[in-house]
Order: sequence, then structure tokens, then C-alpha cells
Amino acid sequence: MEFANEDPFFRTAYEVTYGDTFAMDVSKTEQFARGIFCKKREWRTEEEIRVFFMGECKVKIDPRLLTRIILGRKMKDQDRAQIRKWAKEREPELRVVSAYYDKLDQSLQLEAPP
Repeated sequence: MEFANEDPFFRTAYEVTYGDTFAMDVSKTEQFARGIFCKKREWRTEEEIRVFFMGECKVKIDPRLLTRIILGRKMKDQDRAQIRKWAKEREPELRVVSAYYDKLDQSLQLEAPP
């Protein structure tokens, strides 16, 4: 899901770091969460932002801040169809795109809906 960055909740969001390895001192609690913000280099085109909370956390995000849904490449067709149906029912209509892995470019790409 992609959201507009227009809510105080997103102040707790951090960019994911992409690389083959990352340095972390596991004896330091403040560094423990760093692994949550790291992914392998081949996912770098995602440009992902993540939010992390320790303990129980319930957050309400205004649904109008949802700007786009990105469907995973292994998602079942019936689930894709249901999400596309919900997106069309929304006012204004919600954009839905599909993700695929481009083997030639070795990167995650997005394609527009059919």
C-alpha cells in the first residue's frame, strides 16, 4: 500500500536500506531494529518506507491517504480481482498496479493495470 505522507503517523517512517550486508552491533538494543529496515540490493527499486513500533500499537490512518495499491506477483487471481473491484468502488478511484521482477534489469518493476 502506498500512502500520502500527510499524517503525523508517518514521522515514524524510515527508508529501507538496500545492500548485500549491513553492520549491526547486536549487543546494543538501539541497533536491534536496524535489520527491519534492510533488504537485499535487488529490491532497491521498491523505494520502500517502513514504520516500526515495539510493543502493542494501534494506529488509525485516514483512508483518504491511501494513494495506490501494489499487487504482488504471486498474488492469487481472485484476490487481485477483489482488490481491483474495491479500488473501482472508491471515490476517487484508487490506482492499482502490479509488481513483477524484470530478470534482464534485475529489478522490481511496476506495470499499469490491464
